[in-house]
Parts: sequence; structure tokens; C-alpha cells
Amino acid sequence: MKVAMSLFALLPVLREQPSYKKLSASLRAHRRPWVVGPSASEKAYVLAALGDDLGRTASGGVLVITPTRDAAERLRDDLLAFLPDLEPHLTLFPNWELQGPNEGNAPAEAVGEQLAILQRLLDEQLVWIVAPVEALLRRVPSPEELNASARRVRKGERIDRDALAASLVEAGYERLDLVIEKGQFATRGGILDAYSPDAGAPVRLEWFGDEVESIRLYDPETQRSTQEVEETVFRPAAPQRGSATLLDFLPPASLVVLDEPLDLERQAAVTAERAREIEPDAFIDWSEVQQRLHLASVRLSSVHPPDDSTEEMAMHFGGVEAFGGQMKLLARAIESWQSHGRRVVVASAQAERITEILRSHAIQAASASAPADRPQPGHTIVAATPLSRGFQIDAAGLVVLTDSEIVGWRRRRRRFRFREGVRLYSWTDLSSGDYVVHIHHGIGLYRGLVRLLLNGAERDYLELAYAQNDKLYVPTDQINLVQRYIGVEGQPPKVHRLGGTEWEREKKRVKEAAQQMARELLTLYATREAAPGHAFSPDTPWQHELEATFEFEETPDQWLAIQDVKRDMETPKPMDRLIAGDVGYGKTEVALRAGFKAVMDGKQVAVLVPTTILAQQHYNVFLKRLAAYP
Repeated sequence: MKVAMSLFALLPVLREQPSYKKLSASLRAHRRPWVVGPSASEKAYVLAALGDDLGRTASGGVLVITPTRDAAERLRDDLLAFLPDLEPHLTLFPNWELQGPNEGNAPAEAVGEQLAILQRLLDEQLVWIVAPVEALLRRVPSPEELNASARRVRKGERIDRDALAASLVEAGYERLDLVIEKGQFATRGGILDAYSPDAGAPVRLEWFGDEVESIRLYDPETQRSTQEVEETVFRPAAPQRGSATLLDFLPPASLVVLDEPLDLERQAAVTAERAREIEPDAFIDWSEVQQRLHLASVRLSSVHPPDDSTEEMAMHFGGVEAFGGQMKLLARAIESWQSHGRRVVVASAQAERITEILRSHAIQAASASAPADRPQPGHTIVAATPLSRGFQIDAAGLVVLTDSEIVGWRRRRRRFRFREGVRLYSWTDLSSGDYVVHIHHGIGLYRGLVRLLLNGAERDYLELAYAQNDKLYVPTDQINLVQRYIGVEGQPPKVHRLGGTEWEREKKRVKEAAQQMARELLTLYATREAAPGHAFSPDTPWQHELEATFEFEETPDQWLAIQDVKRDMETPKPMDRLIAGDVGYGKTEVALRAGFKAVMDGKQVAVLVPTTILAQQHYNVFLKRLAAYP
């Protein structure tokens, strides 16, 4: 696995530059300089040094306002490359599309995230915020309104369940049969499930009479309880048009940074124009923001200020040429920089591969997970951390390269959530009329959930119907004994009779058949284990180059699959491995790398697919990825 590291060691290099010293002194004097020169990652470099110097990596506050959300995300990621310890205290302030009268509600998750950030600011848990200008202009609840909008429920509290449900509807929650996403709630019997937009998990409240008997967190996918808590808080799921803005929540003497001020002004005008037509009262004017920016602030721009009265400072950064995957050209360039005493830093999401490729071209490159010292003149360091763009500082003899220059793009993270498959854990996984299998009583028909009073206690049961009008009531806490029946579609199974012997006979036959299959598989795999296979060679430089041009960052499971396949190929035994994954999860890339490794050993590769269309798709992918090789 790749090890993340920071570029924190580069900050002293910037601090030595006269232009940076001038900027730092200006801010300490509470002036508002207009800084010309930094762009892309250079802005994060400057801000990381300023934040560290001014003591705002642990206290105080920094608000960075960007023209767009994309710019905000890039800046946030680049800041973390220089200051990784800042991650718990840095956040992106969310926004959502303007909502017309017939366009439904804003996404509950974004609303909840916004409210949670405001609460964290009140609790002094945040230091840095990166906000698109549209998000900054949107009105939010004041601290008093924020506290008043929260609905707190404690264990043992007497509260009417229907009244609580009505208050959730009023707060913008959607009432459904099953709660899966934020901003939803459901009721059944004496139970209420709800997922507050700012919460990490939904909660299940259970009543005994009119008293809340228990409050439990649960997994929305398995519906299983994970933790019992003493209280919970429900925050609104719909936008709250309050009387405040994000600026009202900033700590005193916060540093405010305007990223491309002229672009901010233009984007604010666009937002105001659209808001007048759709949500006229949802935003404040940009002029009001400018009036309030009496705080210490800095403006980072690629152009000169529009008037001569503004204090202008220049910081000189240079660009880096693009190599487009041509590793020989990259090696020559680094060799030239080293010979001229330059410090070369490669910030890449694929540090190990880049290091091996450079060494194969006789370039000495050190790869470390956390270098304490700054890079020395004439040396190259490969840092396992992504950065959006590279840059140079001629006066400091510093060159920073990224995946963008090396392979032609910045590696994109694919946001997948992997979950293990789960069996039936909740009655909510079933619908009335589904066939089910009870481990002790066989196949029955699920009729629904019923509430029964037995032995003086009232609780929920699954009602299962069997042959001859028999019924079985299964307590919901014994759901592990029941599974959904899976068989041939369109051919309903035979329902068993309670107390009969047929189910036991079927289980015995299946057990014997399974044992026979196990014996056959054991014989087959013993034969395979004894058979000799070809041990493929370790990865070649070309293999590393091919993998370095993959435009995505491998997901953890994809990375493990690739390493497992290579390990299998390098042993003298036949490989027997199944790679399973949904569409778009990177199975083709695993196969392509394995095929390339085989070709490097002089072997031929055949790719078998079920359809002509899929064959053409794979052909196009292989053709594109292997275009640079003979």
C-alpha cells in the first residue's frame, strides 16, 4: 500500500524568500495585500506557510473564499499535502444548487453538513474553512437560531411519538417505510427510526408507553443496532434561512483569504442574478461581505489589482513542462536540474513506481514517508502525496513535479464504498408474500410484522405461514434464523409443514451432496496444486511505466487484487483466482496489468468475454493503454 507523507519540509524554503517575508510582515501589520503570482498549488503552498507562521494551524481561524466548488476542493486537497495534521480541523463549506419553487428540497446531507460545521465553529473545533463564494453568500441560522432548531431527545423522556414525527416532518424530513439516507424517518409500532442530516448514523427510538425506553444507533444497510446512547439530537433537514452568514461564526481576528478577487466578484454577481429569480431572500450581497472584511485578509490573484491604491506584492513562481508519460524525457530533465544544484521534489500518488522508474534511468531518487529535513540541492525526493500542479521557484532552486506534469493528468479518486455482503438481518429486508427459509422449520411464506402480547410483554414478531394453515411467530431479535428463499425465478417452492420430517430429509440430502462435491473439489485442487506452472518474472520498468499512466488512484481493494494476482503469477503454481466487482470498479485494469506482465515474459494473452460489444470495449481500452508500447 502507498504511504502518505506531507510536503511540510518545503515550507522553510518559501520562508527564506524576500517576497514571502514581506507578505508575512504585511499581514502582521494588519494590512490587506494583493499578491500577484501564485496559482494552483502555489496558493496552497503560500497559505500553508502563512497559517503555520501565524499560529493558525492550532488556533485562530482561516477562511479561504474561492470562485467555485472545484477550486475549493483542489485548494483543500493541496493544503492537506503541506499540512496533513490539519485534516481534523479543515473542512469544505457545502453548498447546493438554487432551488426553485417546484424543484424539491435541497439535499439533506449538504444541509446537515452545513449545520454541523456551524456547530463545530461554535464549539471551537474548526480552524480552516474553504468556502465557494456562493456558499459564503447563503444565509444561515444565527447561533441562537441554530440552537433553537435542534430537537434533543433523551432516554427516559416522556414524549408523544406522533408529536415527534410531526415535528420531523415540519423540519423537512421525508417519511418512508425504511430509513437509509439522511433526512428520512420511519415509524412502526412503538419504534421511530430517523437519520439526522448532521449525524454519522441513524437512530432507533423505542417507546414503552409514552416513555423513550431506548435510543440506539444502527447501520442503515443492515438495519442492525451498533450502539446504545443516552440522547440524540435531530437537526433540520431543510435549509434554514436565518439572519446570519458564515462570517458571523468565525473566531475573532480570523485570516480571510480571497482567491482570485475579480473572479469572486463576477461569480457573486451571477449568484445574485440567479437568486433574484429563484431564491430572492436566500443570499446576502457581495458588497456586504466586502464591508465586513475589516479582518486581516490577503488577496491571491493571477492579475494585477484594478486600482493603484491597493498594496501589491509579487511572488515569483514558474511553471513546469509537461512530459506526458515520456519517462526518458522526465529523467533527462531531472538529471539536468540536479546538475545545476536544484532541489527536485516529485509529489505523486504513485511514489513507489515513480522512484523505481527513475532509478531504472539511473536517477538517484529517495522515497520516504516522512522526511524531517528539507530536500538538499542537487537531490531528488519522491513524496507519496498528491498535488494538483507542479511549480518552480528559481531563486530557491526548487522544482516540484506532480502527476499532472509526469503522466498528463492528476490522478482522480474514485469514491466507492465497499461493504461485505450481508445476509438477512432485518424484517425490513422482506416484503409480505416473500418465500423464506427458517433454519429449523424449512420453507414458509412471510406474511408481515405483527405485534403480540405474550407472557405480559408486547413485542414485534415475523409471521410465517406454513402448510395446513400452520403459523410460526419469530421474534425480531431471532431474525438470524430466517433467510430469504432463493430459487428458480417463476417456480415457487413447496411450503413445508410445521413438525413434519420432509425438511430434515431435504437437509440430509443436501448435506450428503455437499460432502460429495467437497470430495470432488478436494481431488481437483490437489491435482492442480501438484501440477507445475510458470513463475513469471518480477515487474519490469515498462510494467512500472504502464501502471504509472493509470489515470485513477487505485481503490484499496483494487490495489490488493493487483498485488495478489502478481504474487500468484510469480509463483511456480497455476493461478486460481476470481476477481469480483461491480461495473466501473476497475476489474479491466487488473486484467490488463496481469496480461502486460505475461507479455513481458514472452507469453501470449487471450481475453475471453461473453459478448461482441464487451470485446470491442476491452479492445479499445487495451489499445489506448498500450499505445506507447511495441
